[in-house]
Amino acid sequence: MKPLSPRGLGAAPTGRTARAAAVGRRLTLLLAVAVVLVPGCGKKGPPLPPIVKLPAPPDPFLARRLGAVVWLQVRIPAANADKTTPADLERVDVYALTGPAADAEAIVKSGARVASIPIRKPAEEAGESRPKGGRDLVPPAERPAPPPRPAASMENGFDQGDTVVVTEPLGPEQFREVVPKMPPTKKPAPPSTWEFARWSPPMPSPPLPLPVRMYVAVGINHKGQKGAVSTRQAVVLAPPASAPPAPTITYTEKAFSVAWTPPADAHPPAPSGDLLEARPIGSRQVVGAYNVYEVPPPASGAGGAGAPAPPAPGGRMPTPVNTKPLGGPPLVDERMEFGAPRCYVVRAVTRYGTEPVESEASPVTCVTPVDTFPPSAPTSLRAVAGEHVVSLIWDANREADLAGYLVLRSELPDGALVPLTPEPITDTTFNDTTVKSGVRYAYVVVAVDTSKNRSAPSNRVEEAGR
Repeated sequence: MKPLSPRGLGAAPTGRTARAAAVGRRLTLLLAVAVVLVPGCGKKGPPLPPIVKLPAPPDPFLARRLGAVVWLQVRIPAANADKTTPADLERVDVYALTGPAADAEAIVKSGARVASIPIRKPAEEAGESRPKGGRDLVPPAERPAPPPRPAASMENGFDQGDTVVVTEPLGPEQFREVVPKMPPTKKPAPPSTWEFARWSPPMPSPPLPLPVRMYVAVGINHKGQKGAVSTRQAVVLAPPASAPPAPTITYTEKAFSVAWTPPADAHPPAPSGDLLEARPIGSRQVVGAYNVYEVPPPASGAGGAGAPAPPAPGGRMPTPVNTKPLGGPPLVDERMEFGAPRCYVVRAVTRYGTEPVESEASPVTCVTPVDTFPPSAPTSLRAVAGEHVVSLIWDANREADLAGYLVLRSELPDGALVPLTPEPITDTTFNDTTVKSGVRYAYVVVAVDTSKNRSAPSNRVEEAGR
């Protein structure tokens, strides 16, 4: 009788059987994990934060002080910081701070808001161009034109991309210094004994810093969040010179000439011809100059002196007629236009080192130029006699306002000059067909402009009829 094998008696499985059992246990474990995880499939995770659109910085941003008013020119951004358009923009705020140099963020945090420029929605967002909930079946050519938008203003708002000018008057509050809050810093270590003992030659004290008022602009989106801040602009609060008296204006047929008397407290101009102006170390050179501005006629009417019109929000930054400050009078303005009033004011410029401060404007002087200037006399008049005709030819005039020419003739020896052309002719040739055979004639030509000014007569020529 054969002995029973251990396998037949329920002994431990062999190696192959053990491996199969291990694989079965793993499959069972994976199935259990899958059962646990299956109910979580398709379940939403935590909500993502909304995408925030911040407007780009309102640059270029400019500031200029003219007398007791600071003019601020802002370019309204038309895009967000991430370059997407249109900008999420509700308004642009302008901040100012008087005091030590501070970065742009400190000016916004510690300064005063001096202007808030409202921004309206773009035209395509302001009205519904397509019906809600479906397609627009009306062809674009047949759609009614949208109503015209009201003019941009502080009441109606401005458009993205506009250039807007606002002003801030300077008073006691603007001259009061504000020190922005700064994070604490470690106190520097005292110098060593050797550094105290080291000798150095005496040097003049550096000039005291000029009081400065700094400005920045920042866009605000519809959630009240601030975008990137513009570049800083600073104006000096040092005293300006007095306003010059009213200028005097003369003109020729080609240009205006504006002259003025310098005020008594004006500084002398910089030395002419100095490429690098020398100044003592530690001092600040103060020099004078002048700017001339064209302005609208005052409310009292053109032709007299008065105060310039007050600035209107949304306009343009005042720009002088001269391209760079003038050392003194006169200013020559070649933008001549007869019959149109032209008004000027002058401001004295005091330059503290590199920082300019302009005075109040002089009284306005206006003039309406009248064309009383005759054209030049025609030249090179020549005459050629033919059968019952005398032909004339001359060189053309170059005046822009030339209306034409008058041809005059006299019978010799002592006849008076009488016009052969009752109205000016534009040709530079003329055929006199009214001559008599054997009679000698003298001819001249006169130029006439559109204001009916007559030139001196041309050279005289004589010829006899055939």
